[in-house]
Amino acid sequence: MEFKKNEELAEKPDHLHYPICRGRLEAINNISTDILRVTIGTSVILAVLSLVGIPFHVVGWIPMMLTTEDMHIGMNGGFAILQTVICLIPIAFAAFGCTERKIFDLILFFYYALMLLFSVIIHLTIFDSLTFLAGLVGVLKSFRMIKGYPDFKQLKKTEGYPIFSVTLAEYDDRKKNSPDGYYRDHYDELVRQRLIQQRQGAQPADINSKRGITAFSQPQSETTGGLGDMPELNVSKPELKKAAPDRFVTKAGKESKVLFSDLKLR
Repeated sequence: MEFKKNEELAEKPDHLHYPICRGRLEAINNISTDILRVTIGTSVILAVLSLVGIPFHVVGWIPMMLTTEDMHIGMNGGFAILQTVICLIPIAFAAFGCTERKIFDLILFFYYALMLLFSVIIHLTIFDSLTFLAGLVGVLKSFRMIKGYPDFKQLKKTEGYPIFSVTLAEYDDRKKNSPDGYYRDHYDELVRQRLIQQRQGAQPADINSKRGITAFSQPQSETTGGLGDMPELNVSKPELKKAAPDRFVTKAGKESKVLFSDLKLR
């Protein structure tokens, strides 16, 4: 089913439609959350009263078809149980509406509209005022989904859904243009500047070059093969021609001897 497109949500160059699309998507999700809260409250109240056999509009239509009794307070057990179960079904619909299945929120709008309408034109019991109030609150919370549902269908087909993040879109654009396959321009810029500072006197490469840092990894000196002017290291082992004279002699000049031996050591 095709709906008339909202021109405000139309795709624009340079991702200019992202902010308004993001705001509209959050607004639609907030509507779904409000519908869920209202549905939980009204459904639980109607379900509790259904246990004592009170017939209600819309949720009691199927039980009414299956019974031969006249509508009154205190219907039989089968009627009460069946109507109680039906009262809890809208909660599942509202839960699905909080996902991408916004069609369930639209169904709930018509559910509340029917409950409101029939509570006015058909009298069942004194509790018709309760279904009227439930229908009124439900309609006030869900009528915005009449416009929200087609907008949501359009947003699902719009570029950037479901995040609509300008930062992420710019990153993806840089990723497509990056020769390395990912976004590292800022990192390469810092490396280039650092290497230029360290190689004073060498011919710096073009900072704005898109070749990455490959140029800086090439030899910079023809005579040394890119090793620079670092002096050679002496790796020969030094040899001592004379031992230290005081290494094995006591500093105080004391003498010591081995126990039970006349051999003295100095």
